[in-house]
Amino acid sequence: MKAILILALALALSVVNSRGQANQAEVSNQTQIPAKKKSAPALLAPDSPALRAVPRKVIFGGALVRLAKTDKPLQLINPFAPARYGSGLNDLVVDPATGKALGISLLSIRN
Repeated sequence: MKAILILALALALSVVNSRGQANQAEVSNQTQIPAKKKSAPALLAPDSPALRAVPRKVIFGGALVRLAKTDKPLQLINPFAPARYGSGLNDLVVDPATGKALGISLLSIRN
């Protein structure tokens, strides 16, 4: 039991150690260009349209939202449920490069 614990600890430390290394390239000494002085930011007028809050339409989605909206929650996991309960594929997160499923979107917010 102690051997397994020690091996697991060693494996965890090696993983943590490998994450800390960075791929850095050497930078040659080239002539430095002096930085320009930054000017003060322009102030906007109080009635400027950029300062007004623009209301956006926010769309909530995901499995938890569908669960809250449905009248029969168990139908969401029933494979033989009617089509009005939707497909489970709607909330599936898929890797675009490989096409493999990554997980289920419990809550998503879009605007």
